[in-house]
Amino acid sequence: MPDVTFSIGNRSYTLRCASGQEDHLRQMAAALDQRIQPIAEALPGADDRHLLVIGSIALLDELAAAQSAASESVAREATASGAVQAPLSENASAVASPDADALRAEAANLRLMAANASLQAEVSALRRWADSMGGRLSDLSASLAALAEDATED
Repeated sequence: MPDVTFSIGNRSYTLRCASGQEDHLRQMAAALDQRIQPIAEALPGADDRHLLVIGSIALLDELAAAQSAASESVAREATASGAVQAPLSENASAVASPDADALRAEAANLRLMAANASLQAEVSALRRWADSMGGRLSDLSASLAALAEDATED
C-alpha cells in the first residue's frame, strides 16, 4: 500500500491507500483543501479539526442539495410528461366507440410504458451517481478519520 503525502490548509498529511488510488486520493485532498482555504481565511486562528469539520459539513450540504435537485428533476419530468399527455386524452375522448376506447387504452398504456422506461433510466442514473458519491464519501470519511487520528497523535 503506497503512502500519499498532501497538504490541507497549512498542514501536511500522509495517508496509505490502495495501489492505483494515489491520484484519486490526491484529487480528493486537493478538493478538500480548496474547501478549507476560504474557511481558514474567514476564521483565522481556527484549528485544523474545526476547519475539517466545517469543510465536511459543507460538502455534505452540497451532496444533500444535489440529491434534492436530482429528485426535483425526476418529479418535474414526471409532471411534464403528464401535462403533455393530458390534451391527447381529452381529444381522444371526443370520439366515442368501442374501437376508440381500445385505442385510447392502448395509447395510455404506451404513454405509461414510455414514462416508466424514462423513470427507470433516471433511477438507474441516480443510483450510479449515489454509488459513486457513496464511494467518495467513504474515502473522505476514511481520510478524515486518519486526519483526526494524526491530529490526536501530534
